[in-house]
Amino acid sequence: MNISATCEVDMALRARFIWIWTLFYILNFVVGRHVQEQKQVYDVTPDFPEWSYINFSANPCDDFYNFTCGNFKNAKPIPEDYPYIDHYAIVQDELELKCKEIIEEPKRKTDPNALRKAKDMFAGCMDTHFIDRLGLGQLSRSLYRIGGLPIITPEWKNSQGFTWYDIGDIASEYGLPMFFNFYAQSNIFDSDEMLIYIDRDSLPLPFQLIDDPLTLKQYVDNDLENDVRQDIPYVTYLIEMIQIIQKYTGSVTPHYQVRQEVLEVIEFMKNLRMAKTAASYTPIVPALPMSVKELQIWTNQYIPANKKLATDTSTNFRLTGKNI
Repeated sequence: MNISATCEVDMALRARFIWIWTLFYILNFVVGRHVQEQKQVYDVTPDFPEWSYINFSANPCDDFYNFTCGNFKNAKPIPEDYPYIDHYAIVQDELELKCKEIIEEPKRKTDPNALRKAKDMFAGCMDTHFIDRLGLGQLSRSLYRIGGLPIITPEWKNSQGFTWYDIGDIASEYGLPMFFNFYAQSNIFDSDEMLIYIDRDSLPLPFQLIDDPLTLKQYVDNDLENDVRQDIPYVTYLIEMIQIIQKYTGSVTPHYQVRQEVLEVIEFMKNLRMAKTAASYTPIVPALPMSVKELQIWTNQYIPANKKLATDTSTNFRLTGKNI
């Protein structure tokens, strides 16, 4: 064997060993520094925040999860108003902050029309001094246009109430779902085609109303037995809102009568939601594109009320300038 070649191989192996040992020492030193400075890690690594979740004091061979995420609770403590915190909540908060920054920026000529309108609406909502000066004039005019509302309008009980198409007109004017949710979206089977999707409204209620089995009669009886009864916040809110509107419109109703009628409204809302639950057993419309005529045939079969969906849909979309 060539002694010179053997020495060269031996020197190469020694050099490689020294290089590996030096690299290991440097890595050990870096990890040791991170163990000491772990509390400040997430303050100095904004471009890689996940680095702050690593628990360098844990051995990844023994508990890899603790090593990769063991410091998450220190880097991202749960806020007082949060039940829990995870990456989805973190991203949601960051997204909301970014949207707020964008929408608070002054309008630019290069902004898309949708963004300019959003900035105008946001600025209008935040201008509380201007809103206070306007008062309830717009609300009063809107109530007059739709014929008034129970409790607020004294002559309401002598009126004919709302028609089906009046409800559609209100939904179109203010973008509110009224028993049905309408929205336009591209056809999942043909992206070049736009479809109108119709879905039933979820009819949400405050959780106190869902869990509270008391009927209107039980509410009243309970009130007679107790001079003072604590109403749920939603009932209190409705009573106070009605009293403010009545004060502006000049109609005054005693508090006990306002509360009585509010409880009747609450009972109606609960019954309506129960009816919606019962209706969930009705066969579902096939989730396939169909014409309004085909949907009308299905409606006539399962909803015997002679509602003209073409007219109702046109009413909901009247402000778009499109005919159904």
